[in-house]
Amino acid sequence: MRPALLPVRRRAPGPSLLRTAAALGTMTALVACGGDTAEDAGGGGETEHVLEASATQVLGTTEALSVVRDLTVDASGTVWVLNETAPFFTAFGPEGEVVVEMGSQGEGPGEFAMPSALASTTGGEGAGVWTYDRMRHAMVRVSGPDAALAGETGEAGDTPVPLPRDDIRPGGFLPGTGGIPGMYPWMESAGGSVFAAHPGEGMPRGTGFWEARIVEISPATGEATERWAMEAFLPDPEEHHPGATEFLPIPLWAICDDGSGWMYDPALHRVRPLDDADAEGRSLLPRRQVAFTPDRLFDLLLETIRAEVPSSERPADDELRTILAAEIEEIIDDFAQVFPEYYQLQCAPDGGLWLQRFDWSEGYGGASPTWERLPADGGESELIRFPAGFQVFRIDAGRAWGIVRDEMDIPAVASIELP
Repeated sequence: MRPALLPVRRRAPGPSLLRTAAALGTMTALVACGGDTAEDAGGGGETEHVLEASATQVLGTTEALSVVRDLTVDASGTVWVLNETAPFFTAFGPEGEVVVEMGSQGEGPGEFAMPSALASTTGGEGAGVWTYDRMRHAMVRVSGPDAALAGETGEAGDTPVPLPRDDIRPGGFLPGTGGIPGMYPWMESAGGSVFAAHPGEGMPRGTGFWEARIVEISPATGEATERWAMEAFLPDPEEHHPGATEFLPIPLWAICDDGSGWMYDPALHRVRPLDDADAEGRSLLPRRQVAFTPDRLFDLLLETIRAEVPSSERPADDELRTILAAEIEEIIDDFAQVFPEYYQLQCAPDGGLWLQRFDWSEGYGGASPTWERLPADGGESELIRFPAGFQVFRIDAGRAWGIVRDEMDIPAVASIELP
């Protein structure tokens, strides 16, 4: 899954700051089921592990890294990073050495138009590291089972594999973090398959998530098979959020190594197995239920705008509040009444499930440093708090992999051992 990216490209405020923030993918859906405020609700009694910054192990970096879109670890232990700008792909070996740096902008052989996600597959002719090229609506293999393709022509995996356009609209894959569509689709792998979600006949906002279809894709052939339809799990959103059309709470998805799927159900506030629509699933800590207010929305957006736009290029805070208040008033009826509970869902190799909390005040773009871990054996859930600034991309066997930035704002690949 893709956390909010730090930092995003700087740009001056346009005619609609709210919609600009949405387009950049720095703001997530501002909705969930709820009523009480966070101060009045809470879990209580749960075990919490706080991971110290000193436990972070930096693997490596390169001058080519600017903004990391995605990160995955392949079967050999090589860490692959998808960068926002060319060269798009960097691979780090076990000692932090750069073993591959490739991927130029373009639509020719060995070039990439808009790579948006990474997936590592194993077994069969499709084994390797793949990227989804959003502009081409195609899968492209960037690393084979033996060595990186590095843009070489003549390799089968170097040729874009088109995905079906009739059933899946080009560029229509849904993100897995929040409810305002971003540029970075949810994409996970199991065995030789890649999984993604699209809105079916719905819109890529709001109800499109409640009506989503999860498809299993063969990256080697482009064949896509529908696995799960959210309509079998979720009620009509109108029952829970009357009148909220665009900014609805969304289901979060995860695929385990055995190909089983899980979903965070925002209606029931439970994690449910996708292989059994009638299963009760896993209970969670009580909802925190942070009430949505325009002031809280402004506080969230203000931090985003401050991070994106130099002070010399933006209005004063009071003026920003006035501008945003006018924009929010135009669409306030589309919002539900509270913020989300969770930001993303992941499945660890041991089958345990990890839910990243949404935090409007502490997490950048809503991505909290606190995760809720649900053990595979059904044991009591635990809270795991990562160090400030550690941006988690993957929960691996015993470690979390992500990105940290130094005092010069230079990103580096890092990991931290999990308790």
